[in-house]
Amino acid sequence: MPANPPYDLIAACAFGLEAIVKRELAALGIEATIGESGRVHFQGDFTTIAKANLWLRCADRVLIRIAEFPAADFDALFETTKAIQWGDWIPVDGEFPVTGRSVKSTLTSVPACQRAVKRAVVDALQRDHATEDLPETGAQVKVDIAILKDVATLTLDTTGRSLHRRGYRTDISSAPLKETLAAAMVSLSYWRRDRPLLDPFCGSGTIPIEAAMMGRNMAPGQHRNFAFEDWADVSPEILYGLRGEALQGVLDPLPQRLLGSDIDPRILRAARDNAERAGVTADVHFEPGDVRDVQSKRRFGCLITNPPYGMRLGRDWEIEELYASIPQVLRHLPTWSFYFLTAFGQFENAFGRKADRRRKLYNGRIECTYYQFQGPKPVASKPVATETEIATETAQAEPNVADSNSARPIADEPKQAKPEPTATPVCTPPKPDASAEVKQTAPSETPAAESESPASPVTAPPITATPESDAPAPGSPWAKAAANNAKADNAKADSDSPSRVDASPTVAAPPAVDDSVNTPKTADSNHASTSDNTPSERESQPAPAPQPKYIHAVGEAAFGALTDKAAHQAELFATRLKKRAKHLRRWPTKRGITCFRLYERDVPEIPLVVDRYENHLHLSEFERPHDRDPAQHANWLDLMARTAGEALDVPKQNVYLKKRIRQRGKTQHQKVDETEQRIPVKEGGLTFLVNLADYVDTGLFLDHRVTRSMVREAAAGKNFLNLFSYTGSFTSYAASGGAASTTSVDLSANYSQWAQENLQANNLDGPQHQFVTMDIGEFIRRHKPGEVYDLVVCDPPTFSNSKRTDQDWNVQTDAIPLLLDVMKLVKPGGIIFFSTNFRRFKMNADALGATEVHEISTQTVPEDFRNRRIHRCWRIVK
Repeated sequence: MPANPPYDLIAACAFGLEAIVKRELAALGIEATIGESGRVHFQGDFTTIAKANLWLRCADRVLIRIAEFPAADFDALFETTKAIQWGDWIPVDGEFPVTGRSVKSTLTSVPACQRAVKRAVVDALQRDHATEDLPETGAQVKVDIAILKDVATLTLDTTGRSLHRRGYRTDISSAPLKETLAAAMVSLSYWRRDRPLLDPFCGSGTIPIEAAMMGRNMAPGQHRNFAFEDWADVSPEILYGLRGEALQGVLDPLPQRLLGSDIDPRILRAARDNAERAGVTADVHFEPGDVRDVQSKRRFGCLITNPPYGMRLGRDWEIEELYASIPQVLRHLPTWSFYFLTAFGQFENAFGRKADRRRKLYNGRIECTYYQFQGPKPVASKPVATETEIATETAQAEPNVADSNSARPIADEPKQAKPEPTATPVCTPPKPDASAEVKQTAPSETPAAESESPASPVTAPPITATPESDAPAPGSPWAKAAANNAKADNAKADSDSPSRVDASPTVAAPPAVDDSVNTPKTADSNHASTSDNTPSERESQPAPAPQPKYIHAVGEAAFGALTDKAAHQAELFATRLKKRAKHLRRWPTKRGITCFRLYERDVPEIPLVVDRYENHLHLSEFERPHDRDPAQHANWLDLMARTAGEALDVPKQNVYLKKRIRQRGKTQHQKVDETEQRIPVKEGGLTFLVNLADYVDTGLFLDHRVTRSMVREAAAGKNFLNLFSYTGSFTSYAASGGAASTTSVDLSANYSQWAQENLQANNLDGPQHQFVTMDIGEFIRRHKPGEVYDLVVCDPPTFSNSKRTDQDWNVQTDAIPLLLDVMKLVKPGGIIFFSTNFRRFKMNADALGATEVHEISTQTVPEDFRNRRIHRCWRIVK
């Protein structure tokens, strides 16, 4: 090897990581500059080369630059390469494969460039070693020729296998993330070793494992070999000494485990194996779980992940739906920061908000964007000083009058400038005695890789205690990890006291001292006065126990932060609800009503509907344009639901919130929960079972309260037919009114069963009441001819595209033909109540050929409904 270091060195990395690699080198005490894309230049000897290979987390290779020269043609490339003293670098038996690439250059054939360089190096070695025999049986010295814009750069690879091959990941997933890129993602985040970290799409566990290695200051290249180790004249003692220092500098296990989850339990087995080989089994925990179920009570954590991209042609609806659901999860982590690496182009649209920062990165050859959403900054408040501390500080601050030469006023002393907090790199190799240099300082909120000034080498990031409980919520992804670490945490409680502080610490008071006899007294003594003690006595007293630092969140949550406008809207909402409740306080009781409407979009900017079902509230949201992102809107809805409960003195668990979205195309309302919880409510002297949790509709349409009473009044001795019967509320009213028989028809078996249960709840069931689960059209076609029914209720949906029917239902086009078929089954003078929620419905009375067709909508809408067009209703007499 040439005996004239320093050598020109290059740290090769992926595009976008140059600044991070430069700062990693600065943390190693190596001055570097950023060159062309993917290149960071620095100088040094083989100790520098060894240190860079051992410690760089985000670089791919460390190269020695041999020469750089213009190469517009093959003659210039060959002759200039041949003129180099290759014998100084490659021994006579050295193996020297040649790799290459060409970008925006005249010499476009990379294989031809490789052959030219190979021939030139062979000629130079034969010249330098004075031999024709080059067996290439010795150590490998890989030569690389890179031509960019007709400028050739010749380098030697000191690394061998890429630096991302740490040696621990033998089991990989189908879409692996390079270790170097995973380390860069962590470096660009706010994560520090005392903070929680979660990767909900962990795959083979690369991000949590890399973070654990960074948090414990483990050298990434500790368990692998490098190409330069086999080179002649390179002392093995260099790397041996550096490896020893690295081992000495490994920090204790992290104060809390990092969590990785994935929906595929098979890949998690590979992640656990990888963690074991990396030596961080005690620092990471993997468990199966869906990102939609993520929750944690821990504070100031970082969610860093590489979600699926959905690299398909056209729109990938599954990926869009997945991404759109994530902000609903993130809003429940108000103090966290979030980082996503993805190639999905509509990421921000799916999230409903712009990222605070974006960075273009490459995962292999896939162009990705690193989206960063920054949460609030943790700030530690100053502990409250005890009386003893105050007295001690006061005494120390006062000048000693007896010895004016030994002390001077504090005000005369020059004030020492308080250093600004700087980023603490977690990838810095420690000094040999680094384990004794851990300092408890306030954490910086600038990511290590984003710090403008290179931070000096340190050993461990700070650990700031918080008196709040960090117990994970039952069933959360953190719960199992916490349970597994419970014993270990208890065992470490004494030694790791800076990282864990009890919410209510018991502090032993120092013994009081009596001035007269100088004997210790208990803390209960009323005569003790620490301020009267002499300096020697004060020095002999034990130091008071440290008080806990309370951590405050400064700044807005990354997702779901509400403005003052939301608080003002909540006040308006509460005022309106209280006013309505006061107005209706006697009206329901007089009419025997326990279920009624309290609020119906009274305030335009609060487009909610509030129905009261006895001591329960059912809130429905109707779509309306607003300026909130999805997470903010979800929190806004929660605020309104909480406000409604508090304003009306309804327990929180009895408040239900639904979102009613206008159905378009082939969409239809879906079940929203699976509680199967039904509660009994009263109306018109009858009992009905309602489900406020599982469906958009509750099982009892309050706007038909008056219409149901009309049916009961007309039902005595009649044969009643209920089409689209839903939960059978009209059937129950008809039965209570003395109907001779009832027939309820609905396509849903669940609703038919529900209707039977409503009859049973009122002791009205019997063989005269029939329930048919069938399509309405098919029921009429199968019905025996003849005039059978005296009273009919037909309350169809506006639109239906049920998979159990061959044709879609549209009330405007299909209602009149249906009514014509129904009238064939109705006796002369029989009554049909037809109702629809379609406001623009056009009734063709002439086509029906009925005796009477009267719209009675103004009579059937209850007085508690502000919207007088909630439905339209006709009374048809055959």
